[in-house]
Amino acid sequence: MRLRERRNHDEIEVNLTPLIDVVFLLLIFFVLTTTFEKEARLHIELPKASSGEQSPLQKPAEIIIDADGTIELLGSAELGSPEVDWYSALKARAATQQDLAIVVRADRQTPHGAVVTVMDGARQLNLLNLSIITERTH
Repeated sequence: MRLRERRNHDEIEVNLTPLIDVVFLLLIFFVLTTTFEKEARLHIELPKASSGEQSPLQKPAEIIIDADGTIELLGSAELGSPEVDWYSALKARAATQQDLAIVVRADRQTPHGAVVTVMDGARQLNLLNLSIITERTH
């Protein structure tokens, strides 16, 4: 006589729905809590100064000059297109924004002529509110 062993063939299933929900919640959390900064393509090291003041400016035009003297207008819609230079982009922005302030972020190794070029361009556009960013020494 042959006896059959009765086996209970209940399949074990893993419910992935709660796992997917948690992954989506984490994704939403990280997207909402991440801060995004406008990054320039140029790498600069700011010069140090022991004196200086912080002044809150209303949406200034930020001009970045790297150690080689390459000039770039940060936050410009035309940024990245080689046919539009920093001066043309600044001129277009000055036409749409009255009393535009300019912030120059120049590398400590920047040639003096590049900074003078930016200052001269601002003067030609009658933009007289110009600041230079430095790192504060302790």
